[in-house]
Amino acid sequence: MDGPVRRVAGSGMSIIVSRMAPDDAALLRELRLEALAAHPAYLAADPDYEASWPIERWRAGLAKAHWFLARSDDAVAGICVFTYPAHNKKQKHTGHVGSMYVRDAFKGKGVGDALLQALLEHAVTCVEQVALTVTAENARAIRFYERFGFREYGRIPRSILHDGRYYDDLEMIRPVSASD
Repeated sequence: MDGPVRRVAGSGMSIIVSRMAPDDAALLRELRLEALAAHPAYLAADPDYEASWPIERWRAGLAKAHWFLARSDDAVAGICVFTYPAHNKKQKHTGHVGSMYVRDAFKGKGVGDALLQALLEHAVTCVEQVALTVTAENARAIRFYERFGFREYGRIPRSILHDGRYYDDLEMIRPVSASD
């Protein structure tokens, strides 16, 4: 896989972000399940359900969505996904960021920035705006998305129930079209 190389100022670290291919299904599965285990209250997906998926389902997901993979010095550092309903002419102007995950060893080193920048560079070619959902208690993630121009437009109370506790989600959006 190749992709744009992003050098992170002051770190001496190179980050390569590329689109994942269907052959990366096992890696995507590993990273998603790792993310769900690491952040169960911040990700709405059910880890038991996703763990039960056959590898063919992971391949199909990679074929239809734009999954981005970040590597640093040949180590897998993080992932995120961009989806948009190209089949729905009433909503095809809005894309969605999802499954943003950076491994602990790479947090604060520009990996999230490189992933989101790559996603937004792709998004501008096919949508007018990008939306996302983030857990309201995840202040670090909210600040991160705000740095990229995302703004809150709504709140979903009690969106996630984990270990008997409810978590609210925030809905955020950012224009990406050249006219905005």
